[in-house]
Amino acid sequence: MRKIIIFLALVLGIEVKAQIVGGYLPINSSKSATVGALRVNGALTATGVVTGGSFVTAGTSSVGSTQTVTGLATFGSSVTVAGSETVTGQLTAQSNTNLLGQATIQTQSTVTSMMPSTSGTLSNLADAYFTITFNHTASSPADAAVNYFGNGTSFSSNALYGQCLIPFNCVLYAWSYSSAMSAGTAETGTISIRKNNTTDLELNTAISYSSSIQTYTATGLSTQYSTGDLINLKETYPTWATNPTSVTEGITLYFYRRQ
Repeated sequence: MRKIIIFLALVLGIEVKAQIVGGYLPINSSKSATVGALRVNGALTATGVVTGGSFVTAGTSSVGSTQTVTGLATFGSSVTVAGSETVTGQLTAQSNTNLLGQATIQTQSTVTSMMPSTSGTLSNLADAYFTITFNHTASSPADAAVNYFGNGTSFSSNALYGQCLIPFNCVLYAWSYSSAMSAGTAETGTISIRKNNTTDLELNTAISYSSSIQTYTATGLSTQYSTGDLINLKETYPTWATNPTSVTEGITLYFYRRQ
């Protein structure tokens, strides 16, 4: 009788503070269900809103609207949420997690089975890293020239050459540069990121061409870029006493995603 009362309370959208244990729990009302702690040994299906302290389901979980968990959320199989999901504790999904709306994880989300057969931990967007690498083949720059390179194979004096699309809102946090050449004299140049052919971010103002191999790195940056920005590399050369020749250069930019 107690289980029947609790089930009817969920269906009618009445707040329930008890723990529920069962096989298959349908909540087929469009009204919301609020529980203190929810444990389902089978599958959970809800067409409305489900809010609770902690969720543990051994089967699949399907929520037609929003799902809010203020404690821990553990799903033994797949979970599908058609609206938004907010978890203020830890979210653990043993199989697939399908979010058709927005997911907000306040602490940590652990995925133990992903496609293609990988696992890991995603705390927030700052854990979603990606890189962009630009390089050019051997060339011999002229004195005081300004050249651009990016996703092409050489460099050009055209500022639009080699522009690459930024696919996400992101933050540049590091870069690494390397070059090889027949060395010239010690005069130095400047390398910058050119954004949308309007703004330069100077990465290094003392690039040397006086030895056959050069490397430079930097970390701890915090420059923001937005979805749709176009970037390439701009290099301003000095006037050398003896010019370097057969210069090849490459640079990798390290980003993490942001909202």
